Amino acid sequence: MPGSVGEAVGDRVRTNRRAAGVDPAPGGAGDAFELALRHIEASAGSTVALERDYFWSVAGDELYDVPNEPRTITIGQLSESWQHLEDLLADPDRAVGHHLVWLADVLRAIGQENVQ
Repeated sequence: MPGSVGEAVGDRVRTNRRAAGVDPAPGGAGDAFELALRHIEASAGSTVALERDYFWSVAGDELYDVPNEPRTITIGQLSESWQHLEDLLADPDRAVGHHLVWLADVLRAIGQENVQ
């Protein structure tokens, strides 16, 4: 992957619960997130290799409109999504809801690269 991604060297991403902004709530999504990260760290280590940078992206208003085929499919970029997350960490007052979408892009890639 071109450029740096996260606390990365080359094409590696360091998993970091605090950087992901997760404060686990007992029995909730935070616990599930924590367990999933622990699994990745136990199986792949704290640095995960991402082999790809570009991915297909479907517009939000079409993503869940399953009866209709998407009209607009664009190309997303993991390094760009990660840069948005790094920018957020540098200036937390800039947080917007779309940071969750960028985080999801990166988490999906990590999960798909480490399916076991």
